Amino acid sequence: MAKQDKPPFRMQLMLRLDRGSATAADTLRRYAPLADEIGADGMDVDVQRADLLLSGYRVAVNEERAMHDMAHGLLRRFGWTEQDLAYRRYHRWAETGGPPPGPPANHLMIVAADQEMGWEGATHGVGLTPDRTLDVDPADSDCRQSSWRTCSG
Repeated sequence: MAKQDKPPFRMQLMLRLDRGSATAADTLRRYAPLADEIGADGMDVDVQRADLLLSGYRVAVNEERAMHDMAHGLLRRFGWTEQDLAYRRYHRWAETGGPPPGPPANHLMIVAADQEMGWEGATHGVGLTPDRTLDVDPADSDCRQSSWRTCSG
């Protein structure tokens, strides 16, 4: 099958990171360079966790292979093996069974773009109270290191 004959598979990826006892603002500052490095679409930080969110697509023979291709770099980056990512054909998602050998990642999940992320995705945006507004000013070092931030001053 030629590459142009393979369909594009659209997916959403969620990488759960260790929040620790840091404030939400400190967590955002700590993981902003990582979000920039992996090309994250967004970051969700709440009282118990920090998630980097990515969307994209891969051209592959099937959905399982597309999900493995999308996850490959992150699996290696955080110490998981390819076998740690299990694909669930009937649910159209893949996830790691446990945390990698070291921090900061805890969990990786990929779903087909037209699927919901289930209870994990449903809780995005509900962890801060009362209005989930968080204004974070970048530290001076963030302005020099990050390419996705605009700093003034």
